[in-house]
Amino acid sequence: MVWLWKTLDIILEVVHIVVVVFNLIGWIFPTTRFLHWISVNITAFSWLIMGFFYGFGYCFLTDWHWKVKAQLGRMPSENSFITYFLHKLGVIIDGSTVDLITAIAFASVFILSWILNFGKVKRIVKKK
Repeated sequence: MVWLWKTLDIILEVVHIVVVVFNLIGWIFPTTRFLHWISVNITAFSWLIMGFFYGFGYCFLTDWHWKVKAQLGRMPSENSFITYFLHKLGVIIDGSTVDLITAIAFASVFILSWILNFGKVKRIVKKK
């Protein structure tokens, strides 16, 4: 059964990294902009709406990941995945600083995603 928890741990780590990177750069590519908009809105829903009940900044993905790590006896001391992953890479930055940078970066890409997806009226009539 330990192999299952280890496999889930690896899968959640990869998924977490992909989501974080996609949330940061998915807006760049016109073909992924709408998917990016969906991703950042799911993230915002988790952090803010679910966060109203579980604590602002709550991430359901981190919650699941930490539960898997607890099953393995490796519960991280960090509250956020980004702080945890930076520490794992050897980059030691205070958690509150990471949270601030994360919030600023996320707010920026969230607004940018809305602007890129819905900020301009599409021309219906072709130019002559």
